[in-house]
Amino acid sequence: MSGFEDFDYTLEIDFERLSEKDLQYILQSLYSCSLECNKDIGCLAEEVIKRINMWEYSLREKHNRRLCQLVVSTFNTLKQIVASLDRYDVKTPEDLAFIDSFSDKIRNIHTIYTKFMFDSVSPVVSPVVSPVVSSSQASSSQASDQVKIPKIMKKVKKVSEPPTSQDEGGVKFPKIMQKVKKWG
Repeated sequence: MSGFEDFDYTLEIDFERLSEKDLQYILQSLYSCSLECNKDIGCLAEEVIKRINMWEYSLREKHNRRLCQLVVSTFNTLKQIVASLDRYDVKTPEDLAFIDSFSDKIRNIHTIYTKFMFDSVSPVVSPVVSPVVSSSQASSSQASDQVKIPKIMKKVKKVSEPPTSQDEGGVKFPKIMQKVKKWG
């Protein structure tokens, strides 16, 4: 039995190989376990951040629905862990560093998720090269620019009609009202 004492029994989860559905289940399982599993939840959050950055604006697509659900549940779980650790009066420096680490992950997830889900995609800018103008073309284009003079169009003025005898006090009634006024 002396050989088994030196053996490391630490469980390491390879998050990169797991699907979003599996990660969701593992997140729920780790959250319901002891506080020692919070470190693993932090590693899972890092994997979620990697996946958000990998998919970027494709998160909006229907086939990434599970990833979006995983992002939201990871965000909420991290907030619950930080809130539960904040309730303790006595905090060790390790606890404070842990809370800061999780707070940074919460902020990071929120920032990049809202960016890729709700911001507009910036258009791709293609480099446009100006055409090369020879000296003969430049002089002819300057001459043609001087010849063209823009025309200024004048506005047509509206002529107001003087009030008719049928109108009262200068108020003009619509035609249907004028007929009613004649009968009355």
